[in-house]
Amino acid sequence: WAGEVGRYLKAESERQLLIVNNASVSLNCSLSKSTITLGEAVEIEASLQVATNEGNITIQYNVNGAGWLDLVKGSPVNGTFKYVWSPEEPGEYLVRALWSGGKNYAPATSQAEALTVVKP
Repeated sequence: WAGEVGRYLKAESERQLLIVNNASVSLNCSLSKSTITLGEAVEIEASLQVATNEGNITIQYNVNGAGWLDLVKGSPVNGTFKYVWSPEEPGEYLVRALWSGGKNYAPATSQAEALTVVKP
């Protein structure tokens, strides 16, 4: 502040560091069915809290506790990514979505959803 002649002296504050972090975003993963027969398909939908086309969404699965494997990667359209999948073997699956983040948003991981695939 330049001050006011005859009344106030000029003043200057110390500089302060301002850090702005990326905003957190929730990511939801949903399945069209929780149980299917081998040979049937399930639709997987990953939806972000924000309607963005930024970044990539990766759908992963874990079958019978064997660890996470990438199923497909794609770009969200208005915050949503859909994929239709037909698992190749019966078992107990977990399915989740991961988002790489965007210019103003931090990466996100959804909760895992259970899928049971039974023999015909």
